[in-house]
Amino acid sequence: MKVIRVEQLAYIKIAVLQGKNAMECHSELVEALGNNALPYRPVARWVGKFQQGRVSTSDKQRLGRPLSVRPNLARAVSEQLMYEDRRWTLLELDRASGIERCTVHRILRNELHLREIALRWVPHALKEVKRWLCNAKLSDHFACVQQDGDQFLSRIFAMDEFWATPYLPELKRQTTEWRHAGSLLPEICK
Repeated sequence: MKVIRVEQLAYIKIAVLQGKNAMECHSELVEALGNNALPYRPVARWVGKFQQGRVSTSDKQRLGRPLSVRPNLARAVSEQLMYEDRRWTLLELDRASGIERCTVHRILRNELHLREIALRWVPHALKEVKRWLCNAKLSDHFACVQQDGDQFLSRIFAMDEFWATPYLPELKRQTTEWRHAGSLLPEICK
């Protein structure tokens, strides 16, 4: 039969009330329980506490390690930063918010239910509205060429059109974003 720690402490309390010292309490516990008995040092510590007038056999509640940041504040900061830009890396979030990287990662994964995914590269694609605008410009130019001929062509200069984006990553790692599990994969044009 196994005797739990609280029961051993209760025995130590009764032994102290009977006037026994730490060595006697420990030897009786070892005799009764063998290897399952508390070590001598904790027994001596508890004997001292009971001799000083302690009544309870349970440990006092400890504060533990102090929180470096409040959980609600950490969640709010992480959520706000993700709202601004989903391309933050954990290191950048750590530096911007002052919250440890592992805490930020736990909040993003477990509380905000985000996961880091890489963008999917697709060939250059025009949106429907952009296609209609380009088509309308070309139709206007074609009508002018038919109407004015070579004079209209002398007024046009050639220029390559490109579609600028505010962020053009070079590496696949730079394309990662934090997304919810059910969201569609983002696409980026080459």
